[in-house]
Amino acid sequence: MQRLLPALGLVFASACAAQPGVSEQSAPSASAADELRSQSRASTEYAEKLRRAVMPHVVLTEMLKGNPEAVVEVHAAADGEIVSVVLLRSSGVASWDRSVQAAIWKTKRFPLNANGVVPPVIRMEFRPNAGSRSEHQEQSP
Repeated sequence: MQRLLPALGLVFASACAAQPGVSEQSAPSASAADELRSQSRASTEYAEKLRRAVMPHVVLTEMLKGNPEAVVEVHAAADGEIVSVVLLRSSGVASWDRSVQAAIWKTKRFPLNANGVVPPVIRMEFRPNAGSRSEHQEQSP
């Protein structure tokens, strides 16, 4: 067995459309642009936390041909406890799909973001040679 520790790039959904006072027809003000950059930086930092939490648990049990992508959706409780892991799109390689899902379950609990919460739904895409990406969905107030 070989531990898989690729670089993991996580990408979060943009919250621009949800910003109060920012319309699609007008350019954001300097302060709105600064706020968006700040949110993007916070998302990048949180993505790195998720990477550090999940990747040590990914185990490659066989050599894979190509770069298959498994897409999963993770549901988490407010405290970060992982509630469910759903395979949205198989990579076509059952062992890779199982490794990805097992790594998430072994993580047990996702770290809190800068606001002290964990997004309730996180979509993650895993490739053995390119890491993975993740998007979270904001919970409506």
